[in-house]
Amino acid sequence: MNKRVMAGIIGLMGIALVGLTWSQFRLIKSATFVNKERFRDKVVFALEIIVKRLETLEEKSLLLGSLNADIEIQTLGIPGTPKAVSPGDIPLENRIGAELLDQVLREEFQKVGIDSTLKINRYHYGVFGFEKGKLLILDGIRLSDKQTKADSEFDLLLRADRISFSLPVFRGERPVPGELRIFFPELNRIILQSMSRTLLASGVFAGIILLCFGYTLYVLISQRKLSEMKTDFINNMTHEFKTPIATISLAADSLDNPVIRRNEEKVTRFARIIKQENIRMHKQVEKVLQMALLEKKDFNLKWTAVNMHELIRQAIENISLSLEAREGSVKGFLNAADPVVRGDATHLANIINNLLDNANKYSPRKPHITLFTRNVDQGIEIIIKDEGIGLSRDARKFIFEKFYRVSTGNVHNVKGFGLGLTYVKTMVEAHRGKIEVRSDLGKGSSFILYFPAQQPILQG
Repeated sequence: MNKRVMAGIIGLMGIALVGLTWSQFRLIKSATFVNKERFRDKVVFALEIIVKRLETLEEKSLLLGSLNADIEIQTLGIPGTPKAVSPGDIPLENRIGAELLDQVLREEFQKVGIDSTLKINRYHYGVFGFEKGKLLILDGIRLSDKQTKADSEFDLLLRADRISFSLPVFRGERPVPGELRIFFPELNRIILQSMSRTLLASGVFAGIILLCFGYTLYVLISQRKLSEMKTDFINNMTHEFKTPIATISLAADSLDNPVIRRNEEKVTRFARIIKQENIRMHKQVEKVLQMALLEKKDFNLKWTAVNMHELIRQAIENISLSLEAREGSVKGFLNAADPVVRGDATHLANIINNLLDNANKYSPRKPHITLFTRNVDQGIEIIIKDEGIGLSRDARKFIFEKFYRVSTGNVHNVKGFGLGLTYVKTMVEAHRGKIEVRSDLGKGSSFILYFPAQQPILQG
């Protein structure tokens, strides 16, 4: 997949995600408005019923008072009023019982389905008298004349801009004596709570979509990088095989020459060249086959007591000639008091050789390599430090992945398949060890290895 197609797919996915988020936001906003209107309708409907019930109860009280003027009317909590007395002559606070109003309000709210939303008393209600210009009843309590408008709690229902709902009481009289007021301090929160399931479902589904989008994006980028690494691997493998094949072909053609065949020394020389290049090709093929076995965990380790200092000294000796040719150096500071671990000597040697070889290859100038050892946590720690090109933060994330090779610019002067560090990490973990890399671009790299001195009995 080329960059343009991939960018197009990511762009379309991004646009779709933004569009979906915007649509979801619009739907939630619309649903919030609808639920708020529905809530308002419920409250207004309940208030209408409450006011009618108050008027009906007063009519019944007056009728009862006309039949027996000496009987106190307990239903409203006020003394019986004779028929001769006009309701308008009675103070409003005496016409509405505070406890009765609280009971009627709760009953009607429950009927319209509001009570369950208001478990923590998130509303205030009161009766406001126009003649006195103050609240007469607040939250089921009759207020005395000594309580004034200055009280902050009462001010909630006095300020017109904070009243959520209001409805005149005894509307048939002129002038209207007062009104019933309801104030919801947390009206928006109540509406959102009534939509909690919808909002939760929307959030969950939106989260799933975001996770899927992120995962898809991650897979696309990973697949593209993997494709590039495989292409690079094929190109490197072709280059690695092309040179020995060309050499073998040239040597074989030379052996076909009658003049060369008569010269035993030259025949021996070309035969040696063919054998060396064949060995070289065989080693490259073995590397690829070995990685296939490592990937399947299909390998058997020959566990023995291994002296890591001896392996390191041998590895230093092996690479010294190559470093001297480049005017470089390698130094070992072998400070571990107990360098013996249990492991496979061949693979442990390959680990050290691979890391030394990388330190040499990725040092563009005179390579200077240092090795340190010390005993830590019932095992040995080995540090291989170079002064080469170093690694960027992005490169450090991928160096142990198969086929990945650190870029050295447009000049491909570093040979390899990108399998060495993958092999190293796999074998270190097979020995129950750990590997860590510390590096900064242009400042060299340090590979830190840890191997436990002992291994589980089952592995022995």
